[in-house]
Amino acid sequence: DDPRITSQPILAPAFVAMEQSFAPDQFPGGSAWATGVVLPEFQKILVGQTTPEAALDAMIRGLEKTLG
Repeated sequence: DDPRITSQPILAPAFVAMEQSFAPDQFPGGSAWATGVVLPEFQKILVGQTTPEAALDAMIRGLEKTLG
């Protein structure tokens, strides 16, 4: 809502896009973390190979490793 940003005509398309959708959080290594850690851990929950708590712990460890 800062007028220094909202008054910039070049940003108008971005504001329209933000109203219609959302941008996922992005950070270096985030995509690899999501596909290499988050999704496999979530799948393990779904098939009963782990608990949500254990999967979350693994996701956090993977995130910490990704962020260095």
